[in-house]
Order: sequence, then structure tokens, then C-alpha cells
Amino acid sequence: MKVEVQTLDSCRRLLQIEIPAEDVRPNYEQVVREFVRNANIPGFRKGKAPRNLVERRFASSIEEEFRQNTISRAYREAVKAQGLSIVSVVSVENVKLGLASGLSCDVTVDVTPEFELPEYRGIPVKYELAEVNDEDVDQHLSELQRQMADYEEATPEHELTDNDVCLVSIQQLGQEAESAEVSEAQQPQMALIEFREGALENIPGIKDALKGAKVGEKRELEATYPADHPNEDLAGKTIQYEVTPSMVRRVILKAIDDELARTTGHETLADLKETLRKNLEQSAKNQADNKRRNDIMEYMLNNTKFELPKSQFEWELKDAVSEILSDMRSRGIDPSQLEDQQEELAEVARNRAEGRVRTRYILSRIADLEEIEASQREINLRIGQMAQSREVEFDKMAEEIESNYGIDAVANEIRRMKALDLLENESKTV
Repeated sequence: MKVEVQTLDSCRRLLQIEIPAEDVRPNYEQVVREFVRNANIPGFRKGKAPRNLVERRFASSIEEEFRQNTISRAYREAVKAQGLSIVSVVSVENVKLGLASGLSCDVTVDVTPEFELPEYRGIPVKYELAEVNDEDVDQHLSELQRQMADYEEATPEHELTDNDVCLVSIQQLGQEAESAEVSEAQQPQMALIEFREGALENIPGIKDALKGAKVGEKRELEATYPADHPNEDLAGKTIQYEVTPSMVRRVILKAIDDELARTTGHETLADLKETLRKNLEQSAKNQADNKRRNDIMEYMLNNTKFELPKSQFEWELKDAVSEILSDMRSRGIDPSQLEDQQEELAEVARNRAEGRVRTRYILSRIADLEEIEASQREINLRIGQMAQSREVEFDKMAEEIESNYGIDAVANEIRRMKALDLLENESKTV
């Protein structure tokens, strides 16, 4: 075999492969033998048909199998001989194959990038753990109280006040704005409004305008949107609306006492508060830990420079775009309405994709240097967690993983996470 390697860019190589006829003939013979062994031809027992008959009957299939097997074998041998770490096969071109002429082909591949790591032990990083105080506990206790509240339909004479919830008809007046957040063709829209502190208020001042209103009572509102409003069609504009409550429910809050605590499985209110405090402290610790890990990776990304394999970046970019679009739809945003922000969204996707690919390479390199491995127990535990989250059997999850991207992908992810653990454990708090 003759192999010439051309460097197309830092991560892309062109393999020009040539194999003489005497080396491809055995492969052809092997393919034909397999066809003869498995051929079902009327008048002959399986595997007993004459070779020349099998070759004629299955000529195109034999040719295709011969072609694929020969190219695949040549590629594997070429990669092994050149000691290349392949990320993906980009293309196979200029294939010439014959029993008399041998094989010649051009295979374009992307390879693992080569780069130097900075000193990764003792990375300086801040650790900022938020303190949990009594006010934090009381706030979450109030939220729990709200979640456990009862609702009672208000009488027609009831005037909207604090802790009420109402369904409101909202109609834009005049022709000032054209926005997805207001009415289409000036048709009324319905919105659920909560009259409590901290509740979402999409239209500035709508709750104040509705205070004291009864069901069916129309109120007019002049809403001024801030200049930095995320919807550019509304930013800095003043729009008039007509708002009408169509259904009102009064929120009946339970007293914050031992009885409320018992409905949550606690003996006393003090026990409930202690649980809330521990949960808040754990949440604060998780946030501080996550920020430290993010800061560590940001340090590594800023101090490690290398080009990415184009094919791998493009795969990750597709996933990033899909995630962004899915997130927008889940929040009720139609991506088609953000045509003027396409470049910004594309930049977000590119940065996200590049960061993920770089992170994987950096952590994998550290795992290699530190000889970090994933045990079978760790692999099984991870598959079990994935199976539980998907609510499927372990074996089915393992089979799906193997068929999609291989169990090695799970092992590599574990190795990377253990490498990140090492960076965190070896970091220096400043």
C-alpha cells in the first residue's frame, strides 16, 4: 500500500491511497466466497451453486460489496500506518478499483487537533457562597403558602385587590404598535393576571389599572415600555389598551403555622423552616460550585488556543441551533418573528458550539495525561441514571446508546467529568 498525506488545514488531511492489484484480489475472492456460501438459487441447495453462476446472478451486489470492503480496509490500514487520530471521514473521492488495476482513492478526514495545555493545577478562582438568612426562608415559606392556597370564585360585586387572580381581555387601541406581544389585527387577547408582589406584568401598569375593577368593567391603560425592552417593536413606545376582567378568583391563603407544616410532612413550623433553610443552603452551594467550575473552564478556554475540526464544529452547531429554537418555542416565542435578530442568534449558537467542542478536547486531553479512566461500575451507573430519567429499562437504554453513538461515548463523558473534578480539587481559591 502507498499512502500520501496532504495537510489541508490544521485539522483536515487528504489521504491519497494506492493498493496494487495483487493486494485487492484476495478481498474479491473473499466476497465471492461469502456470496457462494449464502446464495439461494433455484435448483441448487444453499451454498452449492456454481461460482460462475453466482457471479453472474449477483454481479452488481458482489461489485458493490467488493468496493465497500476494499475501500474500508484500505482506509483503516492507511490510518493505522500513519498514526492518525480520526474525528470523521469527510469524503471519499476519485475512486478507481479493478482486479487488474488495483485501488486508488482520495479520502478526506478530520483529525484530532494538536495543542498545548496551560498549567492546569492551581487555577486561581473565586468561591462566592451566598449566605442564607431568615428573610430568604420567609420568602420561600410565602411562596409555599401561595402554592398551597385555595381558590374561590369571586362574586360579581367583588373589586379586584391584592392576592386575586383574574382572566383579562386585552385590546390595543389606536395604530401605534405592531407587535407579536399585542393583538393581531387589533383583536382582543386573553391573559391571566396575578395581583401579588413579584408576579409577571407583561404590560406596564396593567395591575394598577385593574385595581378595584369588577368583572366586565372596562378600564383604559396607557402603557409606556422601557427603552431596553427585549421586544424592539415595543421598546420606548407608549401604547393604549382597553382591559376588561372576565373572571376573578380570590386566593385564600392558609395560615403559616404548624398545621401548614404538617401538610408538607413536617411536625412543626420550625421543622419546615429548617428544611427550607437546608434546601436553600444546598442550592446556594450548588450555585457556587457550578460557578467555580464554569470559571475554571473559562480560564482553560481563554488560555488554550487551537483550531477545531470543521465537521465536528458543524455537527455541534446544528445541535446548538436546535436547542435555541426549541427553547424559544417553549417560552412561546415564534422564531420567525425575530428575523432582525438572526445574526445575533447565529452568533450565540456559534459561540455555544465552539465552547462545547473546545471543552471536550481540553478535558479529554487532561484525562489522557492524568490516565483517568471510567470504571464499568461508573458506566453502568450513568446508563442507569439515563434510563431512569427516560423511564425505560436499563438494557433498552444501553442498547439505544450503543446503536446511536456507542458505550465509549458514555465512558469518555465520565472521563471528562472526572478531569473537571481534578481541576476543581486542584484549584486555588483567591
